[in-house]
Amino acid sequence: THLLHSFKKKSKSFPVIMADNDFPVVDDDDQKFGALMPSKQQRVPKPEPGDGVPLKQPDVIRFKWNKEITEKKQCDTKHMLYLLQRALEAVRLRTNERNQYFKSIDRADRYISHLDSPRIISNFLEWHNQAKESNKFDGELLDKTDKLHMINNIIGKIGDVKMGPATRIYTKLTKETVVRHSEWCALPQPTLELRTRGYTKFIFAEKEIHECNTEDIVTLLTYTCNNNDNNDDNSDSKNNHAAEDQDAMTVKGLFQMFEEANAKKDKKNVLPNLHLVGRRKQELMSAPYSLSETQADDLCNRDPHGYNQQIVRKWRQRHPNEAMRNYWKIQIISFVRGERNIVPDVDGFESVSFGALTGAKLTPNTKDAVNNLLAFLLPPKIVSNKGNASNIGLRGGVNQIFREFRKVYVFGILNAAVSQK
Repeated sequence: THLLHSFKKKSKSFPVIMADNDFPVVDDDDQKFGALMPSKQQRVPKPEPGDGVPLKQPDVIRFKWNKEITEKKQCDTKHMLYLLQRALEAVRLRTNERNQYFKSIDRADRYISHLDSPRIISNFLEWHNQAKESNKFDGELLDKTDKLHMINNIIGKIGDVKMGPATRIYTKLTKETVVRHSEWCALPQPTLELRTRGYTKFIFAEKEIHECNTEDIVTLLTYTCNNNDNNDDNSDSKNNHAAEDQDAMTVKGLFQMFEEANAKKDKKNVLPNLHLVGRRKQELMSAPYSLSETQADDLCNRDPHGYNQQIVRKWRQRHPNEAMRNYWKIQIISFVRGERNIVPDVDGFESVSFGALTGAKLTPNTKDAVNNLLAFLLPPKIVSNKGNASNIGLRGGVNQIFREFRKVYVFGILNAAVSQK
């Protein structure tokens, strides 16, 4: 009797009531509890999330790692976003590992959805471009901001990521992602890619080379700066971009860059001496030129008939106030603006124009522009004493200038040129 009474007392708190068919009936409280712990029959399988690689090819922003940045706390926004991208990649790989495990234990209901890495990077880009001076996602922010603020307000709100994934991103960014300085600054230095949705430049307002018109190209060629220009605290290019890229601190026109590089070479390029091609050897060895015999021979033999000197004399009549040392520069500018070239008054020579040069014509390569400029400066009918086209000797210098069009800091030069006026 005592045992039966004890059993009845315990059964009052037991949530399951046995019905006539001997199957348990769950009361309301147990339904609430059961909703938190679903049975195997209640598990809803999810579709396989795949490997997380974007199906649509993302847009890219290409840049080179700043050699001065060796640790995370030195990073500006651009470099920190690249580290964030690497953290997102680490999260993707870890998600794949977890999904593979869930698949192996037949728990498709626990599959984890992948993050859209390019979209998250784009969200940060849009936020940064709204106010470049205040909206910075850099090393200082990561180093000095507390963990919860970074997860909730920075990665979560700006990146539009839920708190769980945002926590995983933060952990990967702070614990596993490192600056691979030796790899990213190796020679030749690799070009890094920041993958985005719809953006190909870091600062949206920047003009890139393919967007330049003819006068922009002329500015990129002719702009000249000194050391004070690069260190001007009031310069817009410095305020907006000095920390964003290594090349932002070097705002120089292509002619200036070419002349500085040529001055350091033992064997000087022929291009700056274009106005001397075809002169007599004795003149070149005398004042004011005073060239060595080897140099004089080279310039004289490139045009033994003196056709180029006829071109130079006609040019002098059109530009009486210009210094002859600027002859090659002004000729290149005339080519860029689509003017007709000057030719000697000899049968077989015909003046031509190759049309105005724009940035779109310099992409994706500069081969056609280089060949046209060579024909503009020295027509192909002018040949050396060896029977070769004289303009072949100019190819190295012309190539050197045109290669820089794809590397030059367009936004900085155009902004600095406006300030200089």
